[in-house]
Amino acid sequence: MEPKLTRIGTQMSALTGVRAIMKDIIETLRASQGQTFINLSAGNPVILPEVEQLWRNCTMDLLSSPEYGEVVCRYGPSQGYEPLVDTIIADFNQRYDLGLNSRQVLITPGSQSLYFLAANAFGGLDDRDRLKRIVLPLSPDYTGYGGVSLDSEALVAYKPKLDIDETGHRFKYRPDFSQLQIDETTGCIIFRGLAIPREMF
Repeated sequence: MEPKLTRIGTQMSALTGVRAIMKDIIETLRASQGQTFINLSAGNPVILPEVEQLWRNCTMDLLSSPEYGEVVCRYGPSQGYEPLVDTIIADFNQRYDLGLNSRQVLITPGSQSLYFLAANAFGGLDDRDRLKRIVLPLSPDYTGYGGVSLDSEALVAYKPKLDIDETGHRFKYRPDFSQLQIDETTGCIIFRGLAIPREMF
């Protein structure tokens, strides 16, 4: 039996950028017919022995800590683990003199949750039916942005500037601030990795 979904339910059940990528990976691995593949997709970083040991040490410290029960066995605040929130506030205020407080920091389980929350909290129709835009300063950009907004009309993307190194067969892309429009209709700006080197073939 197929459940009857609402419009939002149907929209949220569609493939987003990340879900489409993961679907392709899973189908490829299932169809491998005895071949061995190594998954080098995004979100699967190399396991460095030193980093793995760091996490093992942190886990052992937590296991022997009197806080273990509070951290692992109880629901925490929906905002995130309080000592982590406090540490982020102190660090950002010291580094960037931002004057952040606890109402301005949210810990999420990953970037996809953050993009979804930010896009739909700040983009779309406001309480006066004005469209607040979600601005992507670089396009193409991270595939995971696809389908992140419940209001597709709110999403606006801009082509980047390219710095091309023909000799080195590389390029970098950067926001083209001459075309970028940020005004009262802008709800939020989402970007990452502003100058990522790319191979050019």
